[in-house]
Amino acid sequence: MLDGKMILISPGQKSDRIEIRQEKDLYLSAKSAMHFIASFEDVPDASPNKGVTIGQIHNDAKGVKRPLLRVEIAGGNDIRVVVTESYLKNEGDVENDFFTSFDEKDRIECIIKILGDGDELAVEIKNLTKNEARVISYNLSDLWKTMDGNFFFKAGAYTQVAGPKTKVSYEKFKFIYK
Repeated sequence: MLDGKMILISPGQKSDRIEIRQEKDLYLSAKSAMHFIASFEDVPDASPNKGVTIGQIHNDAKGVKRPLLRVEIAGGNDIRVVVTESYLKNEGDVENDFFTSFDEKDRIECIIKILGDGDELAVEIKNLTKNEARVISYNLSDLWKTMDGNFFFKAGAYTQVAGPKTKVSYEKFKFIYK
C-alpha cells in the first residue's frame, strides 16, 4: 500500500515501459484487485488505436503472448479497456470499451478486479477531475481459464508509440486479496 506519492516516468520510446508488477500468482476462484489513483502527464496522442497502457491483468504461463485485460489511455484523450479472448496474438475476438474521456493531468481512479467466481472480471474507472465513472464486468473465455493460477496485476506506463516521456503520479496504490 502506498502512503504519500510515487512517480514513474516512462523512457518515451515505442514499447518501453515503467511498471509496478505484482509478485503473486492469482487464481480466478479467489477475489483479488488492484486499485490506484493517479494523474498522467505527457501522454502520446499519435494514434487513436495506440496509447499508454496504465493497468493490466497478465499471465506468465508459457505461450501467453498478450494480456487478458488492458486499461489504456488511447490516442491521448480516451480511457478504454481492451479484453482479449485468446492469449495468442492475432487470434480470437478483442473487446474494446471506452470508459471516459481524458485530458492531461486528469486524476484517474482505476479498480481492476478478479471477482472470484472462476470466470468473471470487473473494471471500474473514474475520472475524478471530470466526475465521470463507469463499471463493466467481463466473462473470461474458456481458453483463458486454462491458464488459471498464473495471473498477476501490473500498472504503470507502457507506451505503444514513441513520444514524450509519460509521467504517472500515484497518490494511492494497493493490491487487495481476499
